[in-house]
Amino acid sequence: MSEKIEKTTREILDTINRYDSNIPFTVKPSIDGIGEKHDEIRGLPGSFERLKETIKRLKQVENEYENFHLELGTV
Repeated sequence: MSEKIEKTTREILDTINRYDSNIPFTVKPSIDGIGEKHDEIRGLPGSFERLKETIKRLKQVENEYENFHLELGTV
């Protein structure tokens, strides 16, 4: 899933930037807890590790696209 999110984010940014690279684009994954607590709340074992991988990939995208911003939501 992390790969798909990264790929889709890049596709969206490439489309935006064809028209105007000053248009900002933000992705905001939600963190519901740390480790097993996140997994428990989501009801998906391993989801915290997948979230960490997604964040790592999106940070890389953020370093490559000036109009991309990664935010994190907590509840």
